[in-house]
Amino acid sequence: MPAASFNFASVIILSGAVQGLFLCVCLIARAGNRKANRWLAALLCVISLHLLEYAASITGLTFEHPFLMAVTYPLLFAM
Repeated sequence: MPAASFNFASVIILSGAVQGLFLCVCLIARAGNRKANRWLAALLCVISLHLLEYAASITGLTFEHPFLMAVTYPLLFAM
């Protein structure tokens, strides 16, 4: 079984997912236009979680932990 390895693409995808989750938290905490901010935060959170799963598959973490495979597919269908 190969060990997980981080390459340039996985680091870029991970940083994008972390930034998306941070923006999600900032949108929820913002006071103005709360309904629109919550919908945008929910959409951004789904996309960021899918990016995290994609980064896990690139690095090989899904081979070590198979329960991580295809976790966010129902969320993408809901989107």
